Amino acid sequence: MNYCRDVLKTQKKFVFDEVPLLQHGISDDYTYLEIEDAMKLLSEEQRELIYMRYLNEIKIKDIAEMTATPESTVKTRLYKTLGILKSYFEEKGGRRRV
Repeated sequence: MNYCRDVLKTQKKFVFDEVPLLQHGISDDYTYLEIEDAMKLLSEEQRELIYMRYLNEIKIKDIAEMTATPESTVKTRLYKTLGILKSYFEEKGGRRRV
């Protein structure tokens, strides 16, 4: 929470790091490659949203504050982004549940 406040105070844009996938328990090489390929389909904004919400476990309310976006917009963008990832994995036949 303090990190979020610091970011808001300095008005810096959140920058994500692609390395955390390995640091968050995704150790299977095949799974990592699948996720890496799927993330390439997303825009930078969508990738940032996924990293903030699921890898950094930032609450939607805090993401909304950090990005100066209404919570409902963050939820909608997250829903659409997850839909893109779900479609990718369904087409690929990889995971049944995303």
